[in-house]
Amino acid sequence: RRVGQCVFEEKLGPDNGRVLGQAFRQFLRTNHFSLKNAAVGIPTKWVVAREVTSPPAGADAVAGLLAIQAERTFSLNAGELIFDYCGRTSTAQSSKVLLLAARRQMIEQIRELTAAAGLRVQSVTVSALAFGSPPLADPGAEEARFGIYTRPTYCEFWSHVDGAPRSIKHVAMPATNGEPSDQARRLTSALQQLMMISAPQDQAAAYEVTVYDDSSLSDEVIDQLRTQLGPNATVNDGATMLPSMGRRDQGDAQSGGLAATA
Repeated sequence: RRVGQCVFEEKLGPDNGRVLGQAFRQFLRTNHFSLKNAAVGIPTKWVVAREVTSPPAGADAVAGLLAIQAERTFSLNAGELIFDYCGRTSTAQSSKVLLLAARRQMIEQIRELTAAAGLRVQSVTVSALAFGSPPLADPGAEEARFGIYTRPTYCEFWSHVDGAPRSIKHVAMPATNGEPSDQARRLTSALQQLMMISAPQDQAAAYEVTVYDDSSLSDEVIDQLRTQLGPNATVNDGATMLPSMGRRDQGDAQSGGLAATA
């Protein structure tokens, strides 16, 4: 119903959360955002992710076991981390899940900002995974889906297998002087690496890639991406798919900014 972007002059840090939150609160009032419940999206580079094996157990037991595994996997004290996992677990057999962790200090800074803005945070999640969630698929749709979110200096890549996130990755993208072939080659290389670690062994030859562009990629880059990925790849424009998923692509809240959608 309403969309806006508030750009800050400084990045969120340990000492300015309240000040930025108050500025965002004023922005919300000025732009007539009255809802208080909020979902906060964070960039992929703020988290670390690993695919791990979850033992057969109930949901509560799995969470406790994965908390121990997170501390070992990410080589940090559990008190320094906030973690979560994506994927389906089972009481009958082991399951592959995507384990994600963020520094607690960073999440606390987000909480401080949103509290000062007068918001009630319902969730903090990774923006790429929200974009990457596939719409309700037809029975014959591909088992694996891949996504790319492009920015001028980096890209975020993710994969979904059988409707569950399998991997996410932040990749720096050096300047290419706008050469379409070089841009397409870098995207293709990063995507192929992601496929190697995430696609199931019995994945059919055909696969689907959705591109969410926020770096002004030319049509030539997309055409060359299709060519370099080969005939088995279907490359879709993410912007045209968002309405059917109940989402709008408003671009990335610039470094040091927040986007609001009601």
